[in-house]
Amino acid sequence: MRRRASIGLVIILIAATIGIFAYVMANGSAPIGPPIPASNVFSKIITATIQQEVCPNNGSGGVPEPITIVPLTSYLQVQVSDPDGCTLTISHAAAAPGQMLMISNCCITNPLVIPEIANEQMTNGSSISVGRYDTAMFLYINAPTTTNRWVELSFSNN
Repeated sequence: MRRRASIGLVIILIAATIGIFAYVMANGSAPIGPPIPASNVFSKIITATIQQEVCPNNGSGGVPEPITIVPLTSYLQVQVSDPDGCTLTISHAAAAPGQMLMISNCCITNPLVIPEIANEQMTNGSSISVGRYDTAMFLYINAPTTTNRWVELSFSNN
């Protein structure tokens, strides 16, 4: 008798689960809580994409290597191979207003310098020196009276 009651309870729970699932599929939400549009069900999945750039050793002795990057992702790791450092310029080529970019100097202690460039990339009024494991975050803004530009949001000195 007890076994029949357990089996009956399992059948009721399975039926209730199927019923709720069918309701959600038909209406986009469960009967309790705010509705969830069916188009947004999978939009919360985030994938981390890393763009990696290497600042080569130019062998010039005493002169930092200049590089310009075109950000294709929101996270950029730069490996500075030149012992004199690297001067980084962020391109506008593929940028869109509202795009955010986090830049980190991974791996090596050689300095990565992000300069202030008028009407192009705005830092804190001077260059940012991004050391090993430091990060700088930028936002690409639409500046209707001048030109679009990369603006520093934050800097983390680790």
